Amino acid sequence: MSKEEILKFNESVLSVLTLIQRDLEKDKEAAEAVQLPADWPATQAILRAVAEDLMLSASVDEAMHRLRRDQKAALTAVLVARKLTPENARKLVRLAHAKAPADFSTLPCLPLATFLIEICDSLVLTKPD
Repeated sequence: MSKEEILKFNESVLSVLTLIQRDLEKDKEAAEAVQLPADWPATQAILRAVAEDLMLSASVDEAMHRLRRDQKAALTAVLVARKLTPENARKLVRLAHAKAPADFSTLPCLPLATFLIEICDSLVLTKPD
């Protein structure tokens, strides 16, 4: 796994995550109301459901359409990803990249989906302040 490949994967994760965040935060009231569930298993279930929607999407537009159906879940996934320390985020990107197919260009949301699943599989989070 080359550094260039990991950087490309990371850029894909960040770009799709940012697009989702910008789109869903247009509804300020909904965005401000989102809080992480009190327990990690509930958070994991949300992240896995969002990852599934991302994996089933052939385009970012299709993913956005799917994610708008459960904005709270999608915003929860964004919140969890944004709460990671830079060190944890880099580690998770490397792990997700190692598990993802080599060519993800046909499924632009696959890197973010793989990243969210890696969060579920690799981290035990405490509830943030």
